[in-house]
Amino acid sequence: MTERPKPTTPAARAAKLEQALKEVRAQKAREEMKSSRGPLKAKPSTIASDGTARAEGTAAPKGSKPAFRAGSKRLDLPEAPPPNTLFYDLEGQGHTFPDSPFKRLAAELLSRHKKRWKYRPFGFPLMMPSNREHDLYFDFYVFDNMNTLVKLITLSPRDSREIWDRVGRFKQQYSMYSQEVWTPQILAELLKKRTLKF
Repeated sequence: MTERPKPTTPAARAAKLEQALKEVRAQKAREEMKSSRGPLKAKPSTIASDGTARAEGTAAPKGSKPAFRAGSKRLDLPEAPPPNTLFYDLEGQGHTFPDSPFKRLAAELLSRHKKRWKYRPFGFPLMMPSNREHDLYFDFYVFDNMNTLVKLITLSPRDSREIWDRVGRFKQQYSMYSQEVWTPQILAELLKKRTLKF
């Protein structure tokens, strides 16, 4: 004779049902979590201002420099003469400007047009607002065939209030001298011309 299964008590049936419900809830929670995550996706990359690609939402690395902006103005300056190029002033003295392509281009321009120049030979005593005297030096002094000073040239990497303040103050105190400020923009235009008007 086969043995009949023992009847389960109500308490045992309730415990078994509760365990089954727990397993169903746990399985459902795992499925919901998996569907909410979805497949793993890489963050979209963007081209940073320094020209490198990085994930969206991440900061640029420290020390990175912004790249040239497309809207900025580029200067069409020719390549400067080599740093060891020797330029001769009106007295035959040689000058090199190894640390300044800007000065080498200016000296080449003056020499090409056969201008008789000197480089910072002397300063002009200039009275400042504080009633103190300050020697003002220009970069290139241009002379005519009679050794008369005809042009004073200041080289400035950019326009600045300080430069134009000195120019104005010099003009007030030495109105007999003609002066010019050459920025890279002005030098670029002069390099395109066949003659200099001085």
